[in-house]
Amino acid sequence: MGFGFEKKNQKSKIWAKQREEATLTMLRSPRTDGLLGCPRRGCGELLGGVRALTFHLHIHAVSAGAYACVRCGGAFENARELVRHACARRRARGT
Repeated sequence: MGFGFEKKNQKSKIWAKQREEATLTMLRSPRTDGLLGCPRRGCGELLGGVRALTFHLHIHAVSAGAYACVRCGGAFENARELVRHACARRRARGT
């Protein structure tokens, strides 16, 4: 019987990776105005700090399908939403 610790741990690891990327971006940034540029190719958005960049990187991860359904291709913001969507429920019932 699981208590959801595995999912929480996985989510924590994803946020930690995005926070690490945001921090490295800050350390490498040549800007002196405190703004951080998104390191994703083609984005170019400027954000007000490491926390804002971390959340912004999470948005990129979601749109890239970090939580994607292999059956329908739908992208979800978190693992819970992926598990709860219609394909997962049909799969669990065997239909």
